[in-house]
Amino acid sequence: MKPFYSILVATDFSAAANNAVRRAALLARAHNARLRMLHVIDSGGLHRAGKGISPAIDMPVKSAQARGHLRRLADELRDAFKVTADIVVK
Repeated sequence: MKPFYSILVATDFSAAANNAVRRAALLARAHNARLRMLHVIDSGGLHRAGKGISPAIDMPVKSAQARGHLRRLADELRDAFKVTADIVVK
């Protein structure tokens, strides 16, 4: 098997995505690969959510919440699997 050098795993913070993140962490550890976790915020959903939400204000809040959640998840991976994960929010 050809070794992995970098692994990207996307998450929406669901239970299924958390399983994928943990599997990616195991693969990263086994291959000594770089692990990057990605969460994508659907800005279109902010427009559809209703008139009471301002996308210009809500996007930084959503981004900060996602980064916080990814940091906590990265800390869990470091403790459980001895893997360091980079985090990306788009």
